[in-house]
Amino acid sequence: MSIQIKPFLGPQPFEETDSSFFYGRDKEVQEILALILSSSISLVYAKSGLGKTSIFNAKIIPQLQKGEYNFQILPVIRFTAINTINDLREKPNDVSNIYIFNTLRSIIEKSKSKELENEKLLKENLEKKSLVDFFKEYKVSKKEEVFNEYYIKLKILIFDQFEEFFNIYTNNRLEQQKNFFYQIKDAIDNDSALRVVFIMREEFIAYLDTFAHIFPDGFRRKFRLEPLREKSAINAVEKPLLQALLIEPRLKDIIDEKDIKKISNKIVKNLLKTHVQVYGGKTEIIIGEFVEPVQLQVVCLKLWEKDILTGKIQSEIDRIDFGDVDNALIEFYDDAVGAAKKNTKIREHNIRKWCEEKLITSVGTRSLVYQEVKNTAGMSNKVVDVLQNKYLIRAEERSGSKWFELTHDRLIKPIKDSNNLWEKANKAKRILLRTEPSAHQYIVQLEEGFKIRYYDYGIDKHQKHILFIHGLGSSTIVWRDIPQALSEDFHTIAVDLIGFGESDKPQLDYTIEYFAKFIKNFLRHIGIEDKDKITIIGHSLGGYIAIEYAIENKEQVEKLVLIDSSGMLEKPTPLLEQYLDAAMETDPNLRYNKVKKVFESLLAFPSRLLPIIVDIFILVIEKPGAKHAFESAFRNSTTTSINLERLKQIKDIPCLIIWGEKDNLIPVDHINKFGEILEYAKLQIIADAGHSPFVEKTTIVYQKLLKFLIGNK
Repeated sequence: MSIQIKPFLGPQPFEETDSSFFYGRDKEVQEILALILSSSISLVYAKSGLGKTSIFNAKIIPQLQKGEYNFQILPVIRFTAINTINDLREKPNDVSNIYIFNTLRSIIEKSKSKELENEKLLKENLEKKSLVDFFKEYKVSKKEEVFNEYYIKLKILIFDQFEEFFNIYTNNRLEQQKNFFYQIKDAIDNDSALRVVFIMREEFIAYLDTFAHIFPDGFRRKFRLEPLREKSAINAVEKPLLQALLIEPRLKDIIDEKDIKKISNKIVKNLLKTHVQVYGGKTEIIIGEFVEPVQLQVVCLKLWEKDILTGKIQSEIDRIDFGDVDNALIEFYDDAVGAAKKNTKIREHNIRKWCEEKLITSVGTRSLVYQEVKNTAGMSNKVVDVLQNKYLIRAEERSGSKWFELTHDRLIKPIKDSNNLWEKANKAKRILLRTEPSAHQYIVQLEEGFKIRYYDYGIDKHQKHILFIHGLGSSTIVWRDIPQALSEDFHTIAVDLIGFGESDKPQLDYTIEYFAKFIKNFLRHIGIEDKDKITIIGHSLGGYIAIEYAIENKEQVEKLVLIDSSGMLEKPTPLLEQYLDAAMETDPNLRYNKVKKVFESLLAFPSRLLPIIVDIFILVIEKPGAKHAFESAFRNSTTTSINLERLKQIKDIPCLIIWGEKDNLIPVDHINKFGEILEYAKLQIIADAGHSPFVEKTTIVYQKLLKFLIGNK
């Protein structure tokens, strides 16, 4: 479905043309308007990401310009360090005050030439001109003049992102800054119709104290923009979607008003959740009071593009992961880079390097880059065009030239995080594509005399432990080399469960409780004590065991990853019954064909099955005790489900649940059954993957694991 409207903008600010989709700020708009009308000097401030620029572009400026207010709106001024430095280079000795010069030149350049009656006069001796003299000469076309001799038309000068004013370092900086504010005061004293508004980030307002004495009321006439409260946040999601439904009736084939209300409440509920550190260094999730607008916009843009326009939301409204802001920002960046790579054939490494090194300063702020005829700061303009069209960067016109910067500073950390993950993933890809086995295999003997095989990586470098637990009838080899790839950042261990792989296979009752106790014993024997934190990654049966271990050892388990986990089955699925039948088959020819058929059914695409996997399974299942272990574990894991009240005990443990979209062994809707109880878990469905998504989509699953594991590392 080709739909052009865009109710959510992600990290880019709203413009006047987007005002029909701007909601949730009605009260703030009225309070800011009242402040401007009653004050010659106004200060509007907030933390980054709260929509200061957007509220002015979409609501304040349009309302001042039209209707009952009918202000003359002067071009919005924004100081930038690079532009100011260039001004000084061009006229090093002529500019009397670089801040005033920057302001005046911006007003001229951003005004429409046809509206200026005396542009030539304005530009004369601009380097020395005062703000008062400039305004005496500044005249616009007659249609902008006063209505009659008794009516005074108010005009407004807005300085947006005014924190940049304090980041510009010049000779006589403090004296020039003082002179700037004195000139603002003189302009107001000379013209009672002038209103001046400063918009800036909250952490910079203390810098204004030095200049507060210049104005009679200092900067006391101010408004602090807060994040959205719950009701306003819901409106900011619900009303743009309803507006989109009104504009584009075809959307009714995808969502209706009931769906929109459900989506809005779920998104806001998730965005209100916050992690807090409590006594003992542990973190807990609480429901906060506020939602940050930029985070809401990023999450909603992802929802709009990936779930609504694709129609995915029709069948997966209960499965979609709403509210993962950091992941949404990373995906926003990854999508832009991916599009640039696809459309230009420029290496992804070069695009990512350019974004981080050219668009971000060494101190972690946004940087402006100048566009030349063929390239921008060394990058092909074809790439720059794609990144602009994907709203990763935005352009600013200056002196007939074009400069680019990131659309929001909230993108800085996700870009760095994404690049870091991408570099690690590419390094890991070389490991994952290896065919020869690694040399980190060990055997440990438990006190009962049972010998257990395991693989161990990274013990000399890292203290963060990760344990991999395989599924029914499997072994450590199923993980390929994911444990080794993750050993770049963690100490990773992959164990052959007792009864499986190359571990001993005694005649035992292989209950889930026994497996959990076995894991405890195994960890102690390899030197991981009860006090040591550990993350457990469990697949299928291994997921069930990981859950039981976490319930019994909650203080030790730092994070939990469940991949196509069992634990919610009340009876075996048909494919599970076929799996048991194939494992128990005694006729060699029948057994091979049955095992092959089952293993093909475990994959989204049967052609991906490697014949050696069938051979290895048959080799292991023929070992003494293997069939007993398989059948015992099968019965104990497929006919008895997890006690849901016990499962709730671990809902606060950070959890990632991954499922293959085409899992024929354990249905994909089980991810929601776990998600309903583990309500804070991240849910990830892997497209075109079956029961073992890390086998079919190794790199994708590796990247998702790394993102989850490395957070708060």
